[in-house]
Amino acid sequence: MTLCIENGFDVLLTIDKNLTYQQNLNKYKIFIVVFDSITSKIEELSMFIPSFLELTTSLEFHKVYIIEKP
Repeated sequence: MTLCIENGFDVLLTIDKNLTYQQNLNKYKIFIVVFDSITSKIEELSMFIPSFLELTTSLEFHKVYIIEKP
């Protein structure tokens, strides 16, 4: 998480559902979006993009957004 902040990232996209339990998210000014995916295959992850794009206008720092499979 620290590397994301140090390198100027605004959004962290991940499939790690445990991230919310492993990090103090109030400490970081970054948008966190979890794709609720079983695999990291691009074919599966690409299905989450439309929902992610809809969400981008309402993202708030210090919150975790979980996008479920369409």
